[in-house]
Formats: sequence, C-alpha cells, structure tokens
Amino acid sequence: PHAIGQILLLGLKEMRARLSPSPYERTLLRLTDGTHIALDWVTPEEPLDDGSGPVCVLLHGAFQDSSSVTMIDLAVGFVKRGMPTVVMNRRGYGGLPIAEGSKLSVFGFDEDLDLVLEQVGRRFPGRCVALIGFSCGAGFSCRYAHTRGALSAWAGGERKPVGSALPRLLG
Repeated sequence: PHAIGQILLLGLKEMRARLSPSPYERTLLRLTDGTHIALDWVTPEEPLDDGSGPVCVLLHGAFQDSSSVTMIDLAVGFVKRGMPTVVMNRRGYGGLPIAEGSKLSVFGFDEDLDLVLEQVGRRFPGRCVALIGFSCGAGFSCRYAHTRGALSAWAGGERKPVGSALPRLLG
C-alpha cells in the first residue's frame, strides 16, 4: 500500500501490541556504573529443539523498545520456533528512568551488551547467540560483532575475548 496506508497499518499493529498482554518476563540488569536496564525474556514452554539452537538477542531501534510491535512479533516468532529470546532495552528505554550522570548512546554500548550476554550465558549455558538488530539496533549489532570478532561461532582456535563467560555469536 501507499505511504499513508503503511502508516495506518503500523498504527493498528502498535495499538494491538499495547492492548495485548505482554509476552515477556522482565529482569533488571545493573550495569557497571549503577544504571539499570530492562531485559525482556520470552522462552518456549516446550523447546522444539534439543537445546543446541541459538538464543536470540533482539536490539531495538532508536524510537522503540521491547514493547514495540516489531520487537514483540519477532520475539514471539522466534519462541514459536523453539528459540529463547531476550530484548535488550538500552539505557533510557523500556520505561526505566535515565540515571543522573549516566552516559547515553542511541547505538548502545558494547560493554552493556557484554553484561547482557553474560546473563544469557548463565541462563542458557553452552548455547550460541544470534544478535538481531532493527534499525539502530542493526548498527549496534554490526559494530559489536566487529569489535568482538573473537566471539564469532566461526572463529577458529581458542577464544580469549573480553570475558570467558560470553557465548559465541552467530551474527
């Protein structure tokens, strides 16, 4: 449809997301500077695989958070395919206040994602992570995958990256 039709369709989808019950289980993660971010988890009731599939980490866009229809639809879709999913709400997103003096970036901070991936590794030990970004989240995921290349699931040899608790990255 034309542009106006697309905007109306997106508005209706966002309204549906706001009126539906949240599929998430929320945990708060305290970052190294004391700021808290929200992690919104969705896990399959009955895993469809043997536990070797990836955990999906969703990184939202600049004008979204985990409550956007895009993130909800992606999270629910991955869970229906047996993949546990977490949406990382960056600093200042997800309904949490921005701590005074906290650093901010639309594209997120690699150190924050390191802490999120440590949580994923604790919750789902031995599983790889699929980083999936939307809009600004795509830029964040690409930058992170580049700066943390030693975490690549396809990297040969020993991995001695930022932290040994971090899972391997699929993308």
